[in-house]
Amino acid sequence: MGGPGIHWDGIPLAVIWTVADPGLVWGGAAPEPLREAAWQGRRVLLRRDPEGWDRVERVLSPDPEDFLDPRLAPGALWPPDLR
Repeated sequence: MGGPGIHWDGIPLAVIWTVADPGLVWGGAAPEPLREAAWQGRRVLLRRDPEGWDRVERVLSPDPEDFLDPRLAPGALWPPDLR
């Protein structure tokens, strides 16, 4: 028998289209909250990793050059002077 059919999956729709925190939906610890910081006039959002290091999560800048700076790349240690 060919033709259209319905695909059933094991993930409930409530899980797919939720606005709840993924940590609450999938279990486990919720991620650390984001914090804003500045360095040489550049603003970034930071998140503390499980080892206790602050890492860049997002660059908050209207200047495209800031996004090309490897010291501000997502995942980079904060502050950049640590390197």
